[in-house]
Amino acid sequence: MTAPPPHVAAYRQRTILWTLATLAGVLLFALNIHTDPHVSLIGAFLTGAIGVPGLLLDQAQEQTT
Repeated sequence: MTAPPPHVAAYRQRTILWTLATLAGVLLFALNIHTDPHVSLIGAFLTGAIGVPGLLLDQAQEQTT
């Protein structure tokens, strides 16, 4: 089996990293909601604000290549 082209491998790697970052934010939100809801909500918002546009940008770039 041959390796995928470099842009496909890079896209997969970025997608995995964005997904893990988003899951980490969700986990932190779930663990912290009962201790400090405001900090937890800010963290969840920032994680989503970083992760979602990054994934959308990667998908748009992948479709154009």
